[in-house]
Amino acid sequence: MLGLALNAEAAYQFRHALLRDAAYQLQLPGVRAVLHAAAIEAIEAAAGGRPAAPQPLDVRTSGRLAPHPVDAFAPELAEHARRAGEGGVRGAAELEAFYLRRAAVYLNRRGMLRAAAEAWEAHAGLAPEGEQSEALRSAAVARIHAGDVRAAEAVLERALELDRRRGDAAHEGHVLAALWNLRRMLGRVEEAEGGLREALARHRAAGDCAAEGLMLSNLAGLLLDLGRTPEADTASEEALRLLRRAGDRRNEGHVLGIRANVEARLGRWSAAEATYGAAIAAHRAEENHAALGTVFGNLAIVFLETGRKDLALRTYEEALRVNRASGNRRGEGMVLGYLGSILHEMGRLEEAKRPIEESLAIAREVANPRSEAQALANLGAYRRATGDRQGAEQAYGQALEISRRLRDRRMEGLCLCDIAFVRIDAGDATGAREPWEAGIAALRAIGDEVALRHNEETLRAACEKAGIPSIGVPAP
Repeated sequence: MLGLALNAEAAYQFRHALLRDAAYQLQLPGVRAVLHAAAIEAIEAAAGGRPAAPQPLDVRTSGRLAPHPVDAFAPELAEHARRAGEGGVRGAAELEAFYLRRAAVYLNRRGMLRAAAEAWEAHAGLAPEGEQSEALRSAAVARIHAGDVRAAEAVLERALELDRRRGDAAHEGHVLAALWNLRRMLGRVEEAEGGLREALARHRAAGDCAAEGLMLSNLAGLLLDLGRTPEADTASEEALRLLRRAGDRRNEGHVLGIRANVEARLGRWSAAEATYGAAIAAHRAEENHAALGTVFGNLAIVFLETGRKDLALRTYEEALRVNRASGNRRGEGMVLGYLGSILHEMGRLEEAKRPIEESLAIAREVANPRSEAQALANLGAYRRATGDRQGAEQAYGQALEISRRLRDRRMEGLCLCDIAFVRIDAGDATGAREPWEAGIAALRAIGDEVALRHNEETLRAACEKAGIPSIGVPAP
């Protein structure tokens, strides 16, 4: 390649935008290509040289590149390599792929997830055949955290097609795990459950413990969403055992997080707190920053349920900071809802309104129907607390409609109970009875003892405040 030595005055003149563009346009395409190659050499020399060649890209090595000073220039270096290649410089395509991968990892660490996804997708077009699907899977994961789930679905379908064409059943398992989990996020629960079970059977038959464990963990998350907590308990415990047997450290944080969610739903607060702590440690070890905020948000629920409100508030604030720093728009919306809810519970109503409304807006922006239902329920609680009974019942009704569409029996039961409480506030015991009985029946059907106790206590307090006899029904 061509080496260039510029004095300070010439360098300044060349950096001036108009002079630079004019000088560039005067060059023949072949000369431009050599200049781009020279720019790569100059940047590398100024940033400590070219990093060592990375390990082949797979699920274990994706995102795991040792930081290097040149990484800050990786997107620019990839562009220089692309333009050098257009002019016929040998080795430019390989160098472009090299720096696109480094750019994707660097941008992901900086929380620039959409840009990271674009770099991964461009890398997939240049990578060796056996690495293309993993580049696409990595792009889809970045898009999911950024809230661009519909684009992520299309990228995963491309990755799946590549794996099936090559007969790479092992990697196909990881792509399917991401794809069916995404469809679960979109509320397509029947489709997701059928797909997860089919893929689970395939990987179990193939003896692929890592893929089986990841698929089983995602199934456990879906079962928990559907209120089938005992099944989720068994599945999440087995998933963790399988993943550890396979030595899959990359996905351990994800599986631990789902296991902790199940423990929390069952009211096993000490176990849940420990498991969330282990999930945080696993995500940090794997530099999976985008997942950390969600786990912090769930851990804060444990602190809240065990009477540590101040610690819960600080943890929610940390979760929000982490999600914003990592670019996790989806997680940001969820945590804002939690934050608004705890501020409401602490009596800080005016502070609660904004995060609740922001949570609802983000849930709709990123197509997260489960979070949208929760945000609407939080909005209903806020309106009830401020005396807006009509607005409260309207918000709860919208949350109820979404929950039924998602087949989320727990959320359905909670919303029905909340509608009953609004009517009790208005002194309408007769109108409250039907939603109360339906709501409490839904919670009993899924065996959610924590929610049952909480709602029965709330009912007694609401009836006492309204000065009406309790409408509670005895346990069957």
